[in-house]
Amino acid sequence: MSQHTVNPHSTIQPRPPPPRRRRRLLASCLLALLTACAGSSSSFSLIGAPVRVYDLTGKIYTILDAEFDFIGRTGAPGAGGEVCCASLPKKWYPGMIATVRWLKDPDACLDCAPNIDKEKKKFKEYMKKKEATYQRLSAQVELLPYTRTCGVTLVFLPCDQVRVTIDCDQEGPLVSQWRQQAAAMKGKSCPNTP
Repeated sequence: MSQHTVNPHSTIQPRPPPPRRRRRLLASCLLALLTACAGSSSSFSLIGAPVRVYDLTGKIYTILDAEFDFIGRTGAPGAGGEVCCASLPKKWYPGMIATVRWLKDPDACLDCAPNIDKEKKKFKEYMKKKEATYQRLSAQVELLPYTRTCGVTLVFLPCDQVRVTIDCDQEGPLVSQWRQQAAAMKGKSCPNTP
């Protein structure tokens, strides 16, 4: 094992810190930049909002994971639930579009897997095959007008359709309407999409 020793007679000196004047100039520029950015964003301020998922596809645990992407990315548990937080504009404006990405199990089955405690190897093999069938899907969704937000609600319908609502007052009626649509689609074949 080699040991390094420091030569006390070395001419290499550590670099001195920048002069105070340079630090002040840098701090002033940074402050001016932050102030300019803050001033320009007053008409476009962002808020954090929780993300909820409703899986109305007809089978339990079909949607395994979901992401709402307006600015940044936020995932939510697909089986239902809520996570924090998505970033979205405080005020709605026409033409707002978000991307929703989700992971789907096309053949969800809770009782099909071998018992993990008794048959670990078989379970791992089963999950490897199962995960190979998962589908990654995405959709561009126009955001409905909102004035008061209680969070982002992602509603997944049969035939890989997704709906989004943000407004507190619209959430209940829209989710009820979408539940009826999902029930009406039950047992029907999905149209082929190119």
